[in-house]
Amino acid sequence: MPVLAEQLANAIQLGVMLFLAAAGLTLVFGIMNFINLAHGSLYMLGAFIGASTLAVTQSFVAAIAAAVAGAAAVGLALEWSVLRRLYERDHNAQVLGTFGLILFFNEAVRMIWGNAPLFLGIPSGLEGTLPILPGVPYSTYRLAITLIGLVVAGAMALLITRTRVGALIRAGASNREMLQAMGTDVQRLFAFVLALGGALAGLAGALTGPIQSVQVGMGEPVLILAFVVIVIGGIGSVRGAFVGSMLVGLVDTLGRAVLPKAFGYTVGPALASMAIFVLMSVMLYFRPAGLFPVASSQVSHPVPAPRSVSSKTAIIAIAVVIAAALVPLSGETFYTRVLTRALAMGLAAIGLDLVFGYGGMISFGHAAFLGVGAYAVGILATYGIAEGLLALPVAVACAALAGLIIGALSIRTSGVFFIMITLAFAQMLYYVAIGLEAFGGDNGMPLKLPTTIAGTLDLSRPQLLYWVALACVLVTLVLGRRLVRSEFGLALRAIRDNERRMQTLGYATYRYKLVAYTLSGAICGLAGALLANVDSYVGPSMFHWFTSGLLMVMVILGGQGTLIGPLLGALFYVVLEEALSQATEHWMVIFGPVLILIVLLRSRG
Repeated sequence: MPVLAEQLANAIQLGVMLFLAAAGLTLVFGIMNFINLAHGSLYMLGAFIGASTLAVTQSFVAAIAAAVAGAAAVGLALEWSVLRRLYERDHNAQVLGTFGLILFFNEAVRMIWGNAPLFLGIPSGLEGTLPILPGVPYSTYRLAITLIGLVVAGAMALLITRTRVGALIRAGASNREMLQAMGTDVQRLFAFVLALGGALAGLAGALTGPIQSVQVGMGEPVLILAFVVIVIGGIGSVRGAFVGSMLVGLVDTLGRAVLPKAFGYTVGPALASMAIFVLMSVMLYFRPAGLFPVASSQVSHPVPAPRSVSSKTAIIAIAVVIAAALVPLSGETFYTRVLTRALAMGLAAIGLDLVFGYGGMISFGHAAFLGVGAYAVGILATYGIAEGLLALPVAVACAALAGLIIGALSIRTSGVFFIMITLAFAQMLYYVAIGLEAFGGDNGMPLKLPTTIAGTLDLSRPQLLYWVALACVLVTLVLGRRLVRSEFGLALRAIRDNERRMQTLGYATYRYKLVAYTLSGAICGLAGALLANVDSYVGPSMFHWFTSGLLMVMVILGGQGTLIGPLLGALFYVVLEEALSQATEHWMVIFGPVLILIVLLRSRG
């Protein structure tokens, strides 16, 4: 009983922190139909600002105030400088632009505070424990932040339900166009919502600092959990965000307490981490709009239609291919490896483009297939099987099977719900990889044997691996071009443009989308197998959502719906990343704004 009471208290405390992070995000999404991936960066900034203020003033109240004010100010500055220019753009532009902000803020924080995590002590007066039940002591500080969070949640409820501003927010979540027609200054409302969301995220970061390490990148895991929360609760619903937060806190806390004991301390923690994504997937299957859906008539942002490749672009692409084929002849092994990595990532981006550009399915989980292909090659190598004529088809087949299963369960959803369920499956596989202790677990594993072709061609030779990767890319481009111009490809594009009309005409739209998703997974699996040979390593990071984000960035950079565009986007990303990293270790502080400028100046890549 005492242990259960303590774990329930931990679940409530975690749920409260997630609510603070998710409440602002659900309002931004619900009112503005805006995907703000930089929301987690405001959480991180709140934690760092609070930690610095606490170190200087020794006042916890001052630290909280500074974190809230600082995060709100940054939110306002972002709204004025970048975000308002993305409001009317499609979700692709919003993803790319705010992804650039993540890169910028992570590196800026690293430059200011350093790379080492900060460890804060419990504020004076809040050390020790208090009884929550007879004989059940509990951390005083955790109780304090739970109470603070609950008070803020109550204040948010009053704001939303009892004030004029709250009425405007509710109206904006259900019908933004009507709000504009009534003369409301929507721009000012948007700025207020972003500042409010930033303040809440900053508060959550500052409160979490003393019980977790404050470090660069701490915002991304919270961002993912916040998205899980708002999908479960219902986009745009503050009440849904609160209930969803409590559910996620309960499942996560009890999973971490129970599953390691039931399944061992190797597999158990991985299953515990997967539990919340299983919860979200089940919720999306049975209640796709969440527990408390908000009736909405938001302006939709459809995926832009594929554009034809101009003759100028085709000439440039041919010139790039010819130049690329000659690269290994220079004898520069380093640059050969860099371009081989670019080709492998470009191949994965082409696979994503098949469903993203041509099928209109914005998948945030394609890293899953990259990882499956890499692990297939790595595991076979562990058992002494390095023959590429076997290993590469196995990698493709495993990734295709994963695509078939994930696609079959995901394609019934659409929009942001499709984004989140594909993300959930990728994160589940990420935690599965962490639990594979026999194959390196969290640390991954080196590729025991390099892949060989016909027993003689060794892919550990950089030049040979490069030409094999180039051949795979060219063959995929040729076959992909024939596919998208075939009857299947034309039907897939028509489904993307108007699925209901295609269903009326008798097309089995689900089957078309599932075939495309499976083929896309197979292509990414081949890319993963090549990438394992490029790095001579496979690890869980290949499944991580950040890798899926990179693939999205590459497709959007080059232009979705072109096949050759994502390849050029991957080449641009990898080569520019390498060039900037050679110039400065803080290359992301430059690269992030470059991505933002591309979004603002080149709307279609």
